Amino acid sequence: MRDARDEATGTGAEAAPAALLEALLAGAPLGLAFLDPDGRVLRANALLASLDGIPVDQHGGRPLAELAPGLWEAVQPAFRAACQGRATLNQEHRAVAMRPERLRDLVAGTYPVHEGRAVVGVGLVVLDVTPMRQVEEALRSSDRSKDAFLATLGHELRNLLAPLRNAFEVVQLAQDDTLLVERSHRLIERQISHMTRLVDDLLDVSRIGSGKLSLRVERTDLAQVLARALDNSRPHAERAGHAVHLSLPSEPLWVDADPERLAQAFTNLFNNACKYTEPNGRIGVDVEREELHYVVSVADTGIGIPADVLPRVFDLFSQEEGRGRAHDGLGIGLTLVRSIVELHGGVVEAHSDGPGKGSTFRVRVPIPPDRAAAPPG
Repeated sequence: MRDARDEATGTGAEAAPAALLEALLAGAPLGLAFLDPDGRVLRANALLASLDGIPVDQHGGRPLAELAPGLWEAVQPAFRAACQGRATLNQEHRAVAMRPERLRDLVAGTYPVHEGRAVVGVGLVVLDVTPMRQVEEALRSSDRSKDAFLATLGHELRNLLAPLRNAFEVVQLAQDDTLLVERSHRLIERQISHMTRLVDDLLDVSRIGSGKLSLRVERTDLAQVLARALDNSRPHAERAGHAVHLSLPSEPLWVDADPERLAQAFTNLFNNACKYTEPNGRIGVDVEREELHYVVSVADTGIGIPADVLPRVFDLFSQEEGRGRAHDGLGIGLTLVRSIVELHGGVVEAHSDGPGKGSTFRVRVPIPPDRAAAPPG
């Protein structure tokens, strides 16, 4: 009589081989299949079925070339070798078409299954390494972006230091020329201010990345924050001959925010609009009220943003590739904008219809609960 423990666990001698096989197929962290010498799938597990998108119970007896043409094409040489008794393991196949419009990076292996000395089939093992390859590519891209960032930083510092050195030499050689010395002093002051802003931005990025940037939140008039940011950006707009228009609702725009940091974010946003708008362009700043947010839209008539750049326009080190401004700033301004806005519980989005069609950045700043519940006014 069979032991009661065998009944309870299903591990009796009669059930063991089938049960263990099913457990192996179901629990394996790999796609597994057993093919006959003609390439028909006799058994497959759920992970393999998830790759080709066909229910596991519909695999039996169907050719792998029909179920997963891309996979069959990739492993066919190794399958033929397995039919001749040779195993082929750990072959990587990039961008295998497993489903319509779904490409996967796979590591596959095949091995002969013997009955006695005869090969009666082929075992197929498939590992989906797409996520790992995506992470590797992201790391490589980050390294390339950091290299470009460091090169740009060096370029920016050189551009700042060269006029400082020239001005210092002028002051030394022309100490009796009051007008020339005064002009040199103004140039030195401008360059030092620019360098200070650059270093401040770098430090802010570092503080945000380490979670050490703190806000001094108070009830703040968003209209005054925007006016201050526009004043900060006015020299950029005037040098380029841009027309700037600010449109505000009639109601008070009270928000809970750090006025210094929020003004910094909008200053960077306005400077970005000035930088990427051709001379004598137009920049519009409009504020509207939604139910729970004030929406600040900054629209320019500038060079626009290509569709492939839009998803990463706020990323650190992105340098806004493809926007036609080589070595023009460090490319961290928009990163600071997003980080500061998010610290305030808001969100910023970029929109553009493409090159030459301008850009619009929308910032949503939360309305305090006691103001959101109250009617405008």
